[in-house]
Amino acid sequence: MAQQQLNKTKKAYVTLVSVIILGFVAIMIISASLLIGTDSLVTSKVILDAKDAEGIANACAESALSTIRENTSYVGSQNILIGEGECSYVVTDIDANTPPNKQIQITSTVSNIIKKQEVQTSQINPTIQIASWNQDATF
Repeated sequence: MAQQQLNKTKKAYVTLVSVIILGFVAIMIISASLLIGTDSLVTSKVILDAKDAEGIANACAESALSTIRENTSYVGSQNILIGEGECSYVVTDIDANTPPNKQIQITSTVSNIIKKQEVQTSQINPTIQIASWNQDATF
């Protein structure tokens, strides 16, 4: 009888240890899933911010081109707030000897994401013609 009681006690401890180990494994799997989910959300936010920064840079370039259209001799800079981001552009003559062709350097920022673009025109009048539009400028 004492032997049966001892066997039951051993089985109970084995079961208890097994449940504790399985519980620990389950907690680790759930924790890993939560961490992966959190990292995925952060990555998604960065991707969205990068797309927003690109859109704001495009809008800023269009604003600069509009300013040039209104004043073909325009040279200068401007800062613009758009949505949750901001942008700035600098308009310069490509070559002081052959105006009115322009170079526009655009920088937009959303959160910590910075996007730079550079646009060059080959003609201003009667319509603006774009010689190049670099989406990933380094200046």
